[in-house]
Amino acid sequence: MDSLSKAGGISQETLSTIRTVHAFGAEKKLQAVFDHFIDQTRTFDIKFSGVLGAGMAFFSFIVYCSYSLSFYFGTTLLLQGHGTYLNSSFFGHRFSEPQLVGDAGTVVTVGLSILIGSFSCLIVGPNIEGTSQGGPCQHRLDASAQP
Repeated sequence: MDSLSKAGGISQETLSTIRTVHAFGAEKKLQAVFDHFIDQTRTFDIKFSGVLGAGMAFFSFIVYCSYSLSFYFGTTLLLQGHGTYLNSSFFGHRFSEPQLVGDAGTVVTVGLSILIGSFSCLIVGPNIEGTSQGGPCQHRLDASAQP
């Protein structure tokens, strides 16, 4: 993160004093310094992208496993006879005794509720990345603000 801010500082200074840079012929030297800082940032980002990708894959795995588990368990409960008992009529049919009716809508509702809750866990990954990048920036800002 420090390399990226230094590269940004180099580019800002270069663009603000472009006439002076051109007059002294320092374009190649400043470009080499800028490229050095950008290469350091690129190396860090390549390593960090693997960690971030693994974290996102893990969270996605948890989301879809919980989704499949909710449907599996819901259908298992329905097949075992855990459902809703109807006493009078169901779609115009009269029953003399209470009938066990599998409530598939409840299974879908619970499954989608679990999916939405799992997606909340999935959203944590990018927020952790932003928070981890904000710490060094805050430290650098505090260091520059001290007299």
